[in-house]
Amino acid sequence: NGTNWQHAAILCSLSRALGIPCRIVTIYNAACQTDGTENYDIHWDIKQRPLKQLNSDLICASHVWNECWMRRDDLSNGEHDWQIIDSTPVLMCDGIRRTGPCSVSFLKNSELGFRWDSPFVHSTINGNKAHWNVYPDGNMELLDVQENIVGSKIITRSLTNEFEIEDITENYKNLMKSSDRNGNFVKRPNNDVDFELKLSDDMKFGDNLTLQLHATNKSNETRTIATALSLCIISSSHQKLISCYDQPIQLSNLGAGKNENIPLKIRPEQYM
Repeated sequence: NGTNWQHAAILCSLSRALGIPCRIVTIYNAACQTDGTENYDIHWDIKQRPLKQLNSDLICASHVWNECWMRRDDLSNGEHDWQIIDSTPVLMCDGIRRTGPCSVSFLKNSELGFRWDSPFVHSTINGNKAHWNVYPDGNMELLDVQENIVGSKIITRSLTNEFEIEDITENYKNLMKSSDRNGNFVKRPNNDVDFELKLSDDMKFGDNLTLQLHATNKSNETRTIATALSLCIISSSHQKLISCYDQPIQLSNLGAGKNENIPLKIRPEQYM
């Protein structure tokens, strides 16, 4: 029992006691894709309610594993390198929760044919979040893709100051090429209306929730916008627990090449 950071701390202490250099690593927005792709899929019905039976992929706000410095003679470089080991992976291997050792440098270069568990570790830190609209007849429409959201930041404790962190994301990812990677990623749909939801930074719990939905029509024709708002409580793995508030769909027209700010306001009694 316990959380992944507790297991990682124990594994780090055990490794060091055996003389193996080890450190604890935290991954933000760590994913577990169950369909073998590098897409974290979220499915919605026509009323924009999440479909739990289809949303089997998991994404956690953070996950913690270990890196051990060791030599791997079975790899082509045969040199010392950081190796990922994880005592609390989401998926099981041979009936045991274990992952690795997996080379960090090989992972960065997407060389996934080497042991151990390279494809699984790679999908944990790479991927897009794809939103799908599921119609009653079973057909699906891609609504939006949030690119490079999985594994958004990877950190460890700084060697020079124990109260500071060291960003080691570049050890895992080639950030200069991340936007050019194709892999199994779903491409963002070519929509001609862009939306941006803005939330005030100085709001406090118990205040009115004031949001602005900024819409931009890039087409040469008038577009009809259907706006709906839903508030819900979610778990640390981004799974919906309970609905707090649902605002019915509102229709409005947006002229060609025009911008519009659509205000959305929720009173405290509607979400508390």
